[in-house]
Amino acid sequence: MHGFVVTACRAACSVSRVDDAVGLRNFRAIEAVARTGSVARAAESLGWSQPTVHHHLARLERALGAPLVEKGPTGSHLTPMGMLARQHGADILRIWDSLQQEIVAAQREDQLSVKLGAFPTIGSRILPLISSRVTQRPEWQHAQADGSQPRLEITVDESAIIQRRILEGDLDLAIVFAESDLPPHDAPDIDVSLLYLEPVWLCLPATHRLAQQTLTVDELFAELRDEPWVFGGDPLDYFDLQTRKLCAEFGFEPIVGARTSQYAAVIRMIESGMGVAVLPESAIDRSAGVFRARIDPSRLTRKIYLLSRRRSSAMLPSEVQTPRQLRERERLAFAVKHVIEEIRLSMSELKDLDEH
Repeated sequence: MHGFVVTACRAACSVSRVDDAVGLRNFRAIEAVARTGSVARAAESLGWSQPTVHHHLARLERALGAPLVEKGPTGSHLTPMGMLARQHGADILRIWDSLQQEIVAAQREDQLSVKLGAFPTIGSRILPLISSRVTQRPEWQHAQADGSQPRLEITVDESAIIQRRILEGDLDLAIVFAESDLPPHDAPDIDVSLLYLEPVWLCLPATHRLAQQTLTVDELFAELRDEPWVFGGDPLDYFDLQTRKLCAEFGFEPIVGARTSQYAAVIRMIESGMGVAVLPESAIDRSAGVFRARIDPSRLTRKIYLLSRRRSSAMLPSEVQTPRQLRERERLAFAVKHVIEEIRLSMSELKDLDEH
């Protein structure tokens, strides 16, 4: 809360200094008097003292050489010259406010952004850490001090959508998973690197009779042929297909007990005894009432990749780029490099956590 108050105060002080520099406070004073009908109410609406309002009204009257405000029994009102000053002053204030907004918008557009996307289960575990670490790096803090720090923009969506967006140029970096043994893409402007082989688990209710026995994963699968299974909302979901493939190895077709696209709902269903499921590590709440048996990675794992997109400007020869484009290219490369380093570090720590 205090941070927001400080920011607001700084912004207000900045506007105040600019207004003083170009004399806008004089026009704000007369506008407030006309709107509220008294100097006292004008001062209250502006957050100024009454002497400050009187001071700026007097300055405007001296500059224009005419009385602008008259005091009456019911308050203050504008003279004919005051109404004329208010009319033109309102135009000046509108033009000035519009100019400030356009300048701010142009500065935001000029600021480079590193756009990172990830799918939800992994994203929820590592994106907050990546964001915190990137902005705390000394290099980024130095860039922030001189106003050249890029923004880190984060998007969380389904893996297929994240992949499409980086191919379309909407993202610089994407953390996705492959739904086959092949890398997600071989596009010429996309670098693909394997980040993590995520463990996959057979999940049962913690109260299930089989959870109390010492059985291998193969033995568990063989015992679950008559159990209901919880599947994804799409019958062509990657884990749906892999689950059916595993069950087929043990000679049965799994019984569909429920379907949902939300992993949190799958966990709740397993806890309540509605069924069993095959789930990736990042989808499982370790505090949940779920018994887990790890599936051998040689049979099933989820491959998580980092996709890095080369921006089109970086593909141009340096001699056809303007000095500004070259600087932006260097700044972007600088920022992307550090984001990638933090992604790899965070994924390495996640891997260590999952293995223990």
